[in-house]
Amino acid sequence: MDRVLIGAVSCDFMGAAEFYSLCESWLDSYSFHHVVTLNSEIVVLAERDSSFRKVVGQADIRTPDSFGMWCAEAYLRAPNGKTLQRLWRTIMQPPTRISGVDMIVPLCHQAQTRDLPIYLLGGTQEEVRGAAQLLRRAIPGVAIYTSQDHPFTLTGPSEIVADIQRVQPGLLFVAYGAPKQTEWIEAHREALKSVRIAVGVGGAFRMLSGKSPRAPVWIRNRFEWLWRLFWQPHRAIRITRAVLIFPW
Repeated sequence: MDRVLIGAVSCDFMGAAEFYSLCESWLDSYSFHHVVTLNSEIVVLAERDSSFRKVVGQADIRTPDSFGMWCAEAYLRAPNGKTLQRLWRTIMQPPTRISGVDMIVPLCHQAQTRDLPIYLLGGTQEEVRGAAQLLRRAIPGVAIYTSQDHPFTLTGPSEIVADIQRVQPGLLFVAYGAPKQTEWIEAHREALKSVRIAVGVGGAFRMLSGKSPRAPVWIRNRFEWLWRLFWQPHRAIRITRAVLIFPW
């Protein structure tokens, strides 16, 4: 694992095998671990908001979840005189991202083999229930629980926190979007004693449920932002932060 400072936050670059091996060790532990799937937009938000920057820094690991992260790593780590060469190699052969939506099924497999319940928090009822159905079909015997409709509050809502405590999940996926999901997870570290891994997954439930089509594989590693802009034009401001503001 290589930890590289990008802007005001660090990103942990590693292959998928190393990441999932690390997660297995965490699931075998009895302590709380927070995974941030770091993208260009989150880096920009952290640059502008010191309190959010602190929260991102408190996470146990920050995985690269955008093509921009890998380009930044190539630029910052390139030997003298070889910046363009390394950037070009990254553009032509982008490494595999470790995104929130991609890690859900493998992590659920790991949790299921340890008889650990899984909790899906956030999203609409159609999205979260659709995601749960997909996971139950993909992983027979997996114990999946979902949240009810609720307004977002950083301190709760109390009935949602109580439901998570009742279920005692080992794995928690939170789909509030950034920065809300990152702040919520850190705010509840102490309250969720059973949770061994908590991951903010943004719009992953929407994609798993089929409400938002996933980009073809050949697009994902470079231009998924363009695909999502086409299907979700309301994301224009967020994508502007990620594509135009981040490089500067």
